[in-house]
Amino acid sequence: MKRKNLFSIVLVLVLCSLCILPAGAAGQAEKVDLGDGYYMEVYVVTDPQTRGSSNTSGSKTLVVYNASDDPLFSLTVHGTFVFNGTTATAVSASYSYDVQGSSWSFSSGNAYCSGNSATAEGTFAQFILFTRTVTVTLSCTPDGVLY
Repeated sequence: MKRKNLFSIVLVLVLCSLCILPAGAAGQAEKVDLGDGYYMEVYVVTDPQTRGSSNTSGSKTLVVYNASDDPLFSLTVHGTFVFNGTTATAVSASYSYDVQGSSWSFSSGNAYCSGNSATAEGTFAQFILFTRTVTVTLSCTPDGVLY
């Protein structure tokens, strides 16, 4: 009976931590003015289930807004890293995107690793006349902290 109660408590704690981590990361967004009425916010999320003693993975999302605070589109880089306390190396990178603005569309994108960073680049178009290319980079410290 004690074993079942302990398992239940651990399960509840794990589920709570999964719910809290992304919300906490979203609350610490970095806001950058793009200078033309647009701005972007950047969020980093570490995947708690993949954090190990020598590897970690996570994502970094860049959301572009117009002057009315409407989200237009977002680009996310997903990365996996190995680290040993002295160095960190990105071992995989991929990207995903979302388009919220009705006049915007996704044109092209790619993702790659370089050193301790996973980078995604994406080009978005508005009515084919105006394009905006954005880049988002997720990096890892030698101690496994994503930024």
